[in-house]
Amino acid sequence: MKRYIVASMCCLAGICILSLRINLSFAIIEMVRRENLTEYQNLTDNMRSNHKTDELVTEIHRYDWNERQKQTVLAAFYYGYAVTSIPGGWLARQIGGKRSMVGVLLCSGLLTALIPWAAGFNYYLLLCIRILDGCVQGVYYPALCELLENWIIPHERSKLMSIAFSALPLSVAFCNKMSSWICDVGGWQYTFYILSVFSVFIAMIWMLFIYENPNKDPYISNTEREYINSFETLEENTPIAWFKIFTSSAVWALVIAYWAFIFILVLLLTECPIFINVILGFDLKTTGLLTSLPGLLQLLVVQTSGICADFIIQRKYLTLVNTRKLFTFLTLGISSLCLICIGVFEESSGASVVFLTVAFSSLGFYTSSVIPNIMEISKGHSGVIAGIMTSLAGPGCFIGPMMLGAFTVDNNTFKQWSWMFNITAGIGLIGMFTFLLFGSATEQKRSDENLAKHETKSYKAIEE
Repeated sequence: MKRYIVASMCCLAGICILSLRINLSFAIIEMVRRENLTEYQNLTDNMRSNHKTDELVTEIHRYDWNERQKQTVLAAFYYGYAVTSIPGGWLARQIGGKRSMVGVLLCSGLLTALIPWAAGFNYYLLLCIRILDGCVQGVYYPALCELLENWIIPHERSKLMSIAFSALPLSVAFCNKMSSWICDVGGWQYTFYILSVFSVFIAMIWMLFIYENPNKDPYISNTEREYINSFETLEENTPIAWFKIFTSSAVWALVIAYWAFIFILVLLLTECPIFINVILGFDLKTTGLLTSLPGLLQLLVVQTSGICADFIIQRKYLTLVNTRKLFTFLTLGISSLCLICIGVFEESSGASVVFLTVAFSSLGFYTSSVIPNIMEISKGHSGVIAGIMTSLAGPGCFIGPMMLGAFTVDNNTFKQWSWMFNITAGIGLIGMFTFLLFGSATEQKRSDENLAKHETKSYKAIEE
């Protein structure tokens, strides 16, 4: 069925885009000049134990960046990401999700290919490239929601969203393992070049085979087109009710829960390779394996949660809103608890890896919590609301790495990291309780008369 193909292609594009985003988190381990940083001594010793000479260790370009400079590079992406998310929602609504997604793939791929050159030319130029890449990728999430809203039918919403958003765990598993292998074989520069070529290839596939909605797709069957169109949709170019959106408690509950989710996610995505390699003392190949495993487990959680959520709703075991709250509890509650436990079992590297794995894996429940809730509270405005969410969550993306850099710049120890994990857990619990108290799955009232009369047939049939 074409709607499943579209969701799968969204997943493939997401794998590419997210890999372009997070690759630096792993490559930076190899980019930093190890001999000038005592925290990398264990890795150098491991290479020597494998009979690699000092000449081979220093053959590839490396840079004299301290801990704060590394965290600044990792956080720079999210400065731009926060700025363009709301305009990205508006843009995706004007030109469509497909065109927006193709633009992200091409532009982000080009900027990623420039990273090795920028790093060697000037540190501040590298920061600018990362900020520009963040500006480009700020359009990704709103474009994805805008496109999927045209293809997803209500009683398959959790399932199809889970397919599309499987990109996150797959990108972690794919990117970290690929990066560790390429860094070991050819050098960290090639990780950026290969991903850039991959992004152009995926963009070409999108241009040829993906369409904005079923009515524009010449390959979809008439039966499936009529079936998707049987679910009422809003007319195009409907005015955006900005005031109603920004004064809705349901929207703000989504924003706060998503802010907490993103804060945890970015910390684990960008910092886990460094934590496992530097603090826990695992070598580069083991680090690649240990950071790929949570992605594979999260993929299982994502797919299982989507099927379970739709099953619970259709069988009326829980109401729609309580189903979303249940999965929000599983997302933020479990991950926050695991982050707290890391500090409790600080003397065990094995326990730390287990808790990090469970924390990241449990974030997979988000595809059945806040993500589909965007379409439920405001039909026709999902791209705009997704843009608002990602824009307001943007500061959390760079605040976390910058805080960690401040904690560890002079004393990079397990204790400093455990403080950061505890702060992150507290933010996660705040987001969870906010959504449990104020979250809604009822379509919000809007100022436009036509919108006020509009009712999706989505879960109406389920509730009857």
